[in-house]
Amino acid sequence: MIELNGVDIGYLTGHDKSGVLHQDINLELNLGEFVCMIGPNGAGKSTLIRTISGLQKPLKGNILLDNRNIYQTPPAFLARLISVALTAMVEISNASVYDMVAYGRSPYTNFFGKLSKHDHVIIEKSLESAGIAHLASRKFDTLSDGERQKVLIAKSLAQETPFIFLDEPTAFLDFPGKVEIMQLLREAAWIHGKSILLITHDINLAIQFADRLWLMARHKPIITGIPEDLVLTKKIGLFFDKEKIKFEVEHGNFIFETNLKGKIILSGQGITHNWTAKALRRKGFEVIAGSEVKSGVPFIHISDGVIKLIFKEKTFCFNTIEELIKLLDQLQ
Repeated sequence: MIELNGVDIGYLTGHDKSGVLHQDINLELNLGEFVCMIGPNGAGKSTLIRTISGLQKPLKGNILLDNRNIYQTPPAFLARLISVALTAMVEISNASVYDMVAYGRSPYTNFFGKLSKHDHVIIEKSLESAGIAHLASRKFDTLSDGERQKVLIAKSLAQETPFIFLDEPTAFLDFPGKVEIMQLLREAAWIHGKSILLITHDINLAIQFADRLWLMARHKPIITGIPEDLVLTKKIGLFFDKEKIKFEVEHGNFIFETNLKGKIILSGQGITHNWTAKALRRKGFEVIAGSEVKSGVPFIHISDGVIKLIFKEKTFCFNTIEELIKLLDQLQ
């Protein structure tokens, strides 16, 4: 376990304290747990991960790894406990995927970096765990962004550290690639017993995959908890809501307020009902749940996938949401 006790993080120049990002941080990281750190840009997420990993000293307080102060731990020994992959995209020419993953064995090799039979076994297992064994002979600089991130994760697995820290590993990936990386990291925590700490801006994915979230913002205490409790207590909204951006607790999504075109009463249930509500909000309508027709307010009822609109004593039926939206635009 890693413990942060009364830790201040940031950057100080002389007596200037304006660079202090967070004060009196008290957190724990446990083995077998997948933790996502989320927050706006400039919240201090990267600074915190650098501080916890021993790359940057805290301004105050102690960071303990199994009751040992990490800043009193020899770097060679710490490299066997914590592996770190930071934001910058790695650009290396002429190195194969196998070579890249083999770098993870550096803390265990001799002065000449010679790999043992055991090292090769660990490298091959790491390639398999990351799902990239078939890429072993490929050059690293020929890979896609998603494949490169898997290589870096395989390297961290090969390092055989109980703690793995990653700074935005999904930043350059398409949606399926993001999901694959999140699944891979969660498996590393659940199956291999690793403690995974990940910085991400993909809030919806973090809510779905993480065992625990760390919420960060400038000038606010860090809040931690399981995703569902943080959603239900509206803590996520405290960190991300803005004038026209709100986190919707019911569905766990962000909604974006537009210039309202007016109110619409929506009745019914099911998939078509849910996606009709999304479409109406996207088009700038305020959607009100109800079952009664009111004068001057469009009333929409959805049953068995059929969309019925009642407005000004006229009834219209639609098979698609697009047809409904087109008529509502004409009625404006």
